Amino acid sequence: MDPQTVDVLRRLSRALDVVAVVSGRSVSELRSMIQVEGLTYVGNHGLEWWEDGEAIVAPEARPFLPGVAATMRCLRERLDLPGLLVEEKGVTGSIHFRLSPDSREARQAILHALAECPPADGLRISEGRKVFDLLPPVMASKGTAVRQLVRSHHLRGVLYLGDDSTDLDAFRELRNLRTAGICDSLLVAVASPEAPEELLAQADCQLDGVDSALVFLAITTSWVEEALPRT
Repeated sequence: MDPQTVDVLRRLSRALDVVAVVSGRSVSELRSMIQVEGLTYVGNHGLEWWEDGEAIVAPEARPFLPGVAATMRCLRERLDLPGLLVEEKGVTGSIHFRLSPDSREARQAILHALAECPPADGLRISEGRKVFDLLPPVMASKGTAVRQLVRSHHLRGVLYLGDDSTDLDAFRELRNLRTAGICDSLLVAVASPEAPEELLAQADCQLDGVDSALVFLAITTSWVEEALPRT
């Protein structure tokens, strides 16, 4: 991760009640990538939390872990196109085709392979930016993770940045909480050529790429630090 981003996140974690990274990656990978203490790490689309020095898997997802593993083995046997990445993340699995020379062909090959893997029948399959995610069929998403953070920390306001279709779940949940008068929010879409149109449409505002997101966070951090009471 860019050193400037790490610095901004570290400063934010000291200034705000909660700074959370909510991702489709595993929490172990998130921590190794970011390496900022004081953050809340939520991985595998809300199915995994880092608590007390270890990764905690949602209890309702644990019975489906063998099915996820079996499906990923099945996919590895059937998918040999160039540019495909089959990623096993314990609680979930992902098939990335971002690097495929023909993304349309790769997408169809993945769908065909999923149809031929019997263990996949009991799983939830979600499509993101040139990736298919295989998840246990339980009610967990970035939206449920955000709702839990709001409720457990009694948050009155949330700033959320997202750039993928899976962030729509968080956008929808935060809009519902806003409408109910429980928690105010600002929903920010980080635009890119691959960002889904629905995410851009649901956002309160847009940023032009990752560099703009860093500038936005840096300005926000300075503003928050200025607003804190002097000691």
